[in-house]
Amino acid sequence: MAYFATDNSQILTENKIRTLAESYIQSMRNILQCMNNSSVLSTEKIAINIIKGRSPRGDMHYHITNDNNNTHHAIYEIKGEYFNNFETNNEFIILHDCDCIYYMACDYDLVYYVLWPLFAEQSTIHNPYDAGFKLWQHGLEVVFIDKKTLNIYIYINPHRRITTK
Repeated sequence: MAYFATDNSQILTENKIRTLAESYIQSMRNILQCMNNSSVLSTEKIAINIIKGRSPRGDMHYHITNDNNNTHHAIYEIKGEYFNNFETNNEFIILHDCDCIYYMACDYDLVYYVLWPLFAEQSTIHNPYDAGFKLWQHGLEVVFIDKKTLNIYIYINPHRRITTK
């Protein structure tokens, strides 16, 4: 088993985090629109909360417990459906069904990002998984709390170069 190691020496400011988050939100809206599920996210401006610390257990890994707060899980599922709509002749994908990459990343969003070049020409959206990957690459955990709220959790440790100043 192997895991992706993230190391990005760029210092992230709060503005940069918000810019990446806006790009992520737009990418999710583009995917939702392609899949005829635009109502999953509000068409109004999404509130972005930057929170220092790890996400509460109820928010982590798409296990939102409140029935009214299942937006994140719905988006996660729709992103997967969108990706799985593409066809490929690539033997690796056919034989392994992306599982070996998933086991390295433990996150299908990262699998979609890595494999996107194989499917890009079939999409009208330009790299919809890029912003999510960049947020992940900086150790940021992104969770849609509801249709109008995106929380970004920053776990700051001595080895991570992130600032919100």
